[in-house]
Amino acid sequence: MTSRNLSVPGFLVGLVLAALNVIGCGGNSNPAAPSSSAAPPNISGTFSGTGSDSTGPGRVTWQLTQTNSTINGTMTASTPLRSVAFNGTLSGTLSGTTLAFTVAVPAGGVSDSPGCTVSLTGTAAVSGATITGTYTGANSCTGAFTDGQLTLTKS
Repeated sequence: MTSRNLSVPGFLVGLVLAALNVIGCGGNSNPAAPSSSAAPPNISGTFSGTGSDSTGPGRVTWQLTQTNSTINGTMTASTPLRSVAFNGTLSGTLSGTTLAFTVAVPAGGVSDSPGCTVSLTGTAAVSGATITGTYTGANSCTGAFTDGQLTLTKS
């Protein structure tokens, strides 16, 4: 029977040194703290501009308040000659610079059709004092509308 001359303490020291070498070369004992996401932009205030969808163009105004990432406010819109006006509420969530929003116009909120309601959903990009977005929705009296686009600027 032959015996191998393995020095257990030497073998263990070699493993420990190899492990320390790997940790020292590739590991980081003080990892950087995760970067905190930037606070969403403040979009409280009045934004107005244009909107257009499959029913035609119009003027749009949003009066917004913001608490952290929660957005609430009012929306008014009118046809180009202001022959029809819409008054509703807006709610949304701001994630970074993206606003997901819904608008509800209750019965009585459409000037020429007091029995109709309107609802729409959309997303918009916030860049400085401008909100640019898309939306779709439905009018309870006339049906769905599509291809909505809006561009609003803070006053």
